[in-house]
Amino acid sequence: MKAKFLLLLAGFLVTIGAATAQTTGTKPTIQRHPLLAGGPMLGHAGLRYASVWVQTTGPAQLCLEYQLESKAVDSSREPWISSVASKSGTLCQEVTPGPAYTALFEMDQLHEGATYRYQILASSDDASESEEIENSQVVASGTFKTQPHFVHRYPAPDFTLAIGSCAYVNDPAYDRPSASYGGQYQVFESLASEKPDAMIWLGDNVYFREGDWESLLGMIHRYRHLRSLPELQRLLTTCPHYAVWDDHDFGPNDATGSWPLKRESLEAFKLFWTNPSYGMPEFEGISTAFRVRDVDVFLVDNRYHRTHHALADSCDRRMLGQAQINWLVEALKYSRAPFKLVVCGSQVLNSEAVHETFANYPCEQAYLLQRLADEKIHNLVFLTGDRHHSEQAQRTVGGVVFHEITSSPLTSGVHNQVDEENNRYRVPGSLGKTRGYATLRFSGPTKKRSMLIRFHNQDGKIYYESTINSLNP
Repeated sequence: MKAKFLLLLAGFLVTIGAATAQTTGTKPTIQRHPLLAGGPMLGHAGLRYASVWVQTTGPAQLCLEYQLESKAVDSSREPWISSVASKSGTLCQEVTPGPAYTALFEMDQLHEGATYRYQILASSDDASESEEIENSQVVASGTFKTQPHFVHRYPAPDFTLAIGSCAYVNDPAYDRPSASYGGQYQVFESLASEKPDAMIWLGDNVYFREGDWESLLGMIHRYRHLRSLPELQRLLTTCPHYAVWDDHDFGPNDATGSWPLKRESLEAFKLFWTNPSYGMPEFEGISTAFRVRDVDVFLVDNRYHRTHHALADSCDRRMLGQAQINWLVEALKYSRAPFKLVVCGSQVLNSEAVHETFANYPCEQAYLLQRLADEKIHNLVFLTGDRHHSEQAQRTVGGVVFHEITSSPLTSGVHNQVDEENNRYRVPGSLGKTRGYATLRFSGPTKKRSMLIRFHNQDGKIYYESTINSLNP
């Protein structure tokens, strides 16, 4: 379908609650242009860089216009910025026939710590360059923010991260002939109401069905199915989004690095997420690192290099692989952040070798934790998903205390038998058996930061909270 035809079709706004197979009876009031299949979604944002992702229903000519709305509070400290950074701009892309019809708009040389207003416009595919803006229609609009540049200038600001995993959206045509596994999608509305400064998806962010993982096109279909969910739209435009994967958005259940279509899965992941980078020269995958305010975040890949946990020789089994561990330890050693967040699709600290926890790889688990202890990597918090329950864990190795926050599930089924597990490192009272998410609130003086952990149910109600204080050894 040509973009010109789509634009004629898109002369009015329609309510996006038409996908009745995905909804739970709620009637979101968010309206969207029919040219949009998913998004817009705010992607990775730095000091002078920001990105906006969008997916269309077919070929299109898109332009994103942005305009400075408000400068940072401290912009007067560096008046030279106003003559260097961009106050406005326009980026245009042709969304060509392809497997996903996605576009990523990347803006740089922006003001630090500023708010920009943007709008995405679409023009007919036969318009000249000069006519693209004049004869276009607005298909989406919103705001994005760059991160504040506070280092050597003023104290680190307070901010909030949101985390969650296991997002199953029902699709009766391809689901098992049993009770619906997904539900209570209002969790995404509750998340948006928190107004987090960033959202980190902890894996199983979609659930590939049997036909999906057979091809790249099948995987794209499943991502698109989630991204079109009405209840998700406000969250996508609220804050930057980052992600790791687990088995259900990597391939079949419990898939390992032996899965033949892992490169196709990586391609699909890159089409729908906007992490700053993917892998390193020494190893492929989704690993990367970035900073949010004064916290360093490390995304690790628990699938691409994984071997099966039932292989005979336990010390030949691996979840991360030597090259990735070397990178992670060195990157953590380099970090001077008051908190270092390591995001992984599988639980790391759990003492029990159940399902797909790191304890199924005892040699590699012990090796990683001992190396981190030997390097005295303090203030390290693992953020994990997968387990269909939530909990906090704390484990000491060689005098160094490690923390773990598991948040799961967002919309998939709940693991009610978790009480039978004897995770020796679980913090008493932290177990949650409900759909929901977690928020991490960072605050306090620069050298005495604290992280307030809160577990929320699907309606946003807090049912557990605790605080971790940073150490300065």
